[in-house]
Amino acid sequence: MAKPPVEVRDLKIGWLTDSLRTQEITDLFLGSVHPDYPSHSDIMEGRAEGPGHWASDVATIHARELAGLDLSGGVFRDPGVRLAIAELEGELLGFAAVAVVEFDAGRSTPVRFARLDDIVVVPSARGGGLGAALIGWVEEELRAANVSRLFLESGIRNTAAHRFFVSHGFDTVSQNFMKEL
Repeated sequence: MAKPPVEVRDLKIGWLTDSLRTQEITDLFLGSVHPDYPSHSDIMEGRAEGPGHWASDVATIHARELAGLDLSGGVFRDPGVRLAIAELEGELLGFAAVAVVEFDAGRSTPVRFARLDDIVVVPSARGGGLGAALIGWVEEELRAANVSRLFLESGIRNTAAHRFFVSHGFDTVSQNFMKEL
């Protein structure tokens, strides 16, 4: 039996503050991403062996990444990586991994931007507004932290995600290339 569409108004979205939920998040990641998902960072950082091929130890890598999260909640005052989680009646339906970065460009204040490292929604909840609600919430949090740019990358074959990102105001600003040696 198909699940009814997610009622976005009933969603609870917030920063992950409980380290005991990291296995649940890794399980959601592994159960929700497909071979078209990996981007160049996934390949460079060892999550994927190449386009369309996750590393055999991706679960271990993902769990290790989650161990380094900022679990403080509240406004993003310092650079770091946090996880925004979306729940409905206590059930985890999606998350967004968000990094705030400061780069010293030799100016009086560093360049401050954010990177959306992952956005994952369980397949049964896709198309119902959960992804849009999650991105909207993250954008509000980043504005409150004086972040004015949000970057992301997406695997070249992840065309459904590309349409989603464009429909939510993201523009293509570069392309990445790779050559096996």
